[in-house]
Amino acid sequence: MRFITLQEAAQRLNIAEEKLLQWAKEGYISLYAVKSTKGAPQPAGSQYLRNTFAYRANLKLFCLAEEIEDLAEDLHWSRLGLQSLARDEDEDS
Repeated sequence: MRFITLQEAAQRLNIAEEKLLQWAKEGYISLYAVKSTKGAPQPAGSQYLRNTFAYRANLKLFCLAEEIEDLAEDLHWSRLGLQSLARDEDEDS
């Protein structure tokens, strides 16, 4: 498994980190936490998601790179669909 930081994931998706945290709370993506510099990422339990901002200073949050890549593709197709729909509505007007 390849991990990227929450910040990197937000940059790749061009959205706020807080939006990714919300998606994690809703179960759309998985978050992983590292408590020490030598530790491996472990699934971030609900205790980290309830009050994430209080914990962010003490740990780093990570996402699975593959999940973010899949999400980026889904968002891309959704945006293309919305653009096409808007274009069709403009033509019908």
